[in-house]
Amino acid sequence: MVDGPDYAAARGEIREDQSVESLASRVISVLAARVNGPRSGVDDRFVDRICGAAQSDDASEHRNAIKEMLAGGVERTTIAEVYIPIAARRLGAAWCEDQVSFTEVTIGTSRLQSMLRSLGDVWSGDVAEPHEVQPTVLMVVPVDEYHTLGAMVATGQLRRAGVSVRLCIGQPMSVLLDLVETFNFDAIMISGASSENLEKLRKLIVDIRYALQKPTPVVIGGAVMELANEIKAITGADHATDDVQEAIRLCRLTEFLHAGPQGRPRA
Repeated sequence: MVDGPDYAAARGEIREDQSVESLASRVISVLAARVNGPRSGVDDRFVDRICGAAQSDDASEHRNAIKEMLAGGVERTTIAEVYIPIAARRLGAAWCEDQVSFTEVTIGTSRLQSMLRSLGDVWSGDVAEPHEVQPTVLMVVPVDEYHTLGAMVATGQLRRAGVSVRLCIGQPMSVLLDLVETFNFDAIMISGASSENLEKLRKLIVDIRYALQKPTPVVIGGAVMELANEIKAITGADHATDDVQEAIRLCRLTEFLHAGPQGRPRA
């Protein structure tokens, strides 16, 4: 079991060798990524409400927006998996069209993450009770990938499906490899944002494979899926998808979910 304190590197100021333009492109690549799932039934008034709350000077507005949507009959999972990603994409599009500043988008994204946390522990990355028969996944946001929203949404979807997830965000390779060597993960999922980092992702996957104690599927996903072709071949990942349910199927995690304490399959 691996649920526990998630590993996230402290976020300080942008390093001198990282231009604002480069950072902006990575953030916006996530915000502008395709939103999984159908848009049918989405109420644009609620999308407007979330976007307004994310850009409001009143920090309490994000809580008010969530309350209004819940009162309006929108389920928590729908807010987390549909409305918040759509709002993020809209903010990204507004930045690309020079309607909002990069700072406003960055602050807005942070507030969208706060909305995810307010929806409950399953979205926040907090500690969960261990279950020996749960499949276990390590969700990795690599160093220098300045995004967390997509990984948080995916983590929430996995946990709701019964998968135990540990987040590892922006940690040095030594910490990441220690986790891989210590815990018996059933899958490693890597969230990538920039096609400029494909070589780094390939090297990351090579290092992870050396540290694994048993054959373990490695999945690459995130906004990088929208930015380059042949992601799987380039990075050396076993699977490439930005659909959580497909990732669960490809990694055979459903077999773990349906196996009893005595029948959990092992690779």
